[in-house]
Amino acid sequence: MLLDTNKATKTASLVDAITNRLEFYKALSSREYTFAKKFEEIQANKNKYSQSDLDSVKAMIFNPEDPSDVMNIKPKLIYVDSTNKSGMKTFQILRTFCTAHENVNRIGRALRYLVIDEATNKYLGIIHVCSDMALLSKRNKYLGIDKQINARDWECLKNIASCYTLVPMQPFGFNYAGGKLITLLAGSEVIEQDWNRKYKEKLVGLSTTSLYGSFSQYTNLKHWKKTGELQSQVSYKLPDNEYELAKDWLNDIEPEKHFDFFERKHASGKGPYIRDNKNKFHQYVFKKLGFKKTDYECSHARGTFFCSLFNESPEFLQGNINYEKLTRRYDNSVESLTAMWKERYAKKRLEKLEQSGNLKSEILFYDGMLNAENWNKAKTLYLNW
Repeated sequence: MLLDTNKATKTASLVDAITNRLEFYKALSSREYTFAKKFEEIQANKNKYSQSDLDSVKAMIFNPEDPSDVMNIKPKLIYVDSTNKSGMKTFQILRTFCTAHENVNRIGRALRYLVIDEATNKYLGIIHVCSDMALLSKRNKYLGIDKQINARDWECLKNIASCYTLVPMQPFGFNYAGGKLITLLAGSEVIEQDWNRKYKEKLVGLSTTSLYGSFSQYTNLKHWKKTGELQSQVSYKLPDNEYELAKDWLNDIEPEKHFDFFERKHASGKGPYIRDNKNKFHQYVFKKLGFKKTDYECSHARGTFFCSLFNESPEFLQGNINYEKLTRRYDNSVESLTAMWKERYAKKRLEKLEQSGNLKSEILFYDGMLNAENWNKAKTLYLNW
């Protein structure tokens, strides 16, 4: 009887904690929620990197004293993975402290790159392409693969990649339309060839979604086509404190289920038994505690975009043409893409900002969130950058 009482008390306490957290999230705009999750992420990893590590990476972010120097940059993509510990560490620091979106690992294929300027060795941005998502209806219709996807025939997804992270360092992104360069480089021959070599599948296109609404760095970008808008249902994720409380609660209530989520391994011996276990754990706990979908989900509008590397990429994905018959849609060498970006985007953006006096000079690096007392303090530091 005492055990049942303890479980009931723990359940009630957890429901209260989650209710308060969900009410806080629901009161935020899409942009505010994104930054709130970034604050939680950085607070949870306070001791992961030393201040000297952060300072050394920050010192290497591209930010020329003479704005016109941007016309001399020579971008280079440096591939990083777990065998390159130094490069991966730098990538993760930039991914955590220079991007608004929470740093979450994706399941499946992944290629990660540091984009540097060869002339200065400074960081221009980061790129992370990975396995693509099936449920992008507007994109699927645009490519003519909606019937395949609806029939759960996902073979065509092996030949397209999702651009999960396309982030320019700031103020490079703001001052020079740097996000457009990083996006163009995602479709470069470097990434195409790396994908083909590593995964033994021919990459014929890339997709991505905007972070906020339909207007983004992908808007009016050459070689990238807007395929529609996505009203995605996003399930809130609990911060570490409530997350650990929920894990402990489930272990008391249903230890077998807890084992399936966090300890049991897939039959292959690689990865957890339940794919995407953290997201599914959240949804299971919310439902188990009696929360409705409207309590723990919100709708975010995002634009969807696609880059075809070949003129016949849609036909190839539909299975109507062989790879050998594909014709190159554009010159995707790094040199060609960079030259086009300089003339079409960077030069015009720089001229406009110089005329208005709105050039930014400060590097955007979220290390100030490490010592911010709370979300409100962090918000005043960065939300309106």
